[in-house]
Amino acid sequence: GINIRMPPKPRPTHKAASKTTKAIDEFLAQSSVPAGQQQILENKRLEEESQAKLKEKFIDLHFGPRVALNQDLVNKSRVIANIFAGVAAGILGLGAFQGILFWIAVALTTSLVLFVQIQVMSAQGEGATLFQSVGKAATQNLLSNVMTYMLFWIMFYNVVYVV
Repeated sequence: GINIRMPPKPRPTHKAASKTTKAIDEFLAQSSVPAGQQQILENKRLEEESQAKLKEKFIDLHFGPRVALNQDLVNKSRVIANIFAGVAAGILGLGAFQGILFWIAVALTTSLVLFVQIQVMSAQGEGATLFQSVGKAATQNLLSNVMTYMLFWIMFYNVVYVV
C-alpha cells in the first residue's frame, strides 16, 4: 500500500465574522435611532420590566404574609406597653379598681398612638400596603394582653409593698 497523506483542512478566517459585524453596524447606522440612544432605550425597557416584576412580587396590596407580620409587630408593641404599664401600676401601688382603670387607659392610649402612627404612614403613602385597615390594626388584640399586665402589676406590687 501506498500511504497518501491529505493536507490539513484550511481553517476558516475571521472574515465571515467581520462581514456579520459590518452588516450589523451598517444596519444600526441606517436605523432612525442613534446607536447610543438605542442602548439607552434598551436599558430603560429592561429596567421597566424588572420594576414590573418586583411590583408584582412585592407590592401586592394587602399581601397576606406582610400584613400578618405587621400585625404581629403591633401586637408585640402592645405586649411591651402592657409590661411597662403593669410595672408602673405595681410601683404606684394601685389597688383593684384603680389598676383596672389604669390598664384601660393605657390600652386605649396605645391604640390611639398606633392609630395616629398608621394614619401618618398612610398619608405618606406607606401605610396603605402595610395593614388591611387602620382601624383594625389599631384595635385588634386590644384586650388580649390583660394577663401580661396583671402579672407585672401583681409582681411589682408585691416586690415594693409586701416583701
